[in-house]
Amino acid sequence: GAGTVENTLVGVMCTRNNDEMEQIKAKYNEKYENELEAALDGDCSGNFQILMHSLVQASRNTGGAEEGEAEEQARALFEAGVNAWGTDEANFNQILCLQSYPQLRLMFQKY
Repeated sequence: GAGTVENTLVGVMCTRNNDEMEQIKAKYNEKYENELEAALDGDCSGNFQILMHSLVQASRNTGGAEEGEAEEQARALFEAGVNAWGTDEANFNQILCLQSYPQLRLMFQKY
């Protein structure tokens, strides 16, 4: 919606761990008397809205990194993006929003 700065949302939502996301949601609710998820649904649309919805769930894995899994994920992203007709956003969303940060770093190296 008007006033929503997508780069700021990405900078905040994509860099927080689960505990930090829960704190952000609680503070947002306290300050605006509205759920952050509802506000994001009102201000975002399409694949960006789906991405924000996934991130606000605070469901990111918290473990370390596993090399074999990182290779499989890199291959899945390649197949869903560069090597596909169109882009399979659901595959990107599932990997980028749910994997731990160490796993993502390793997967990016493999990609």
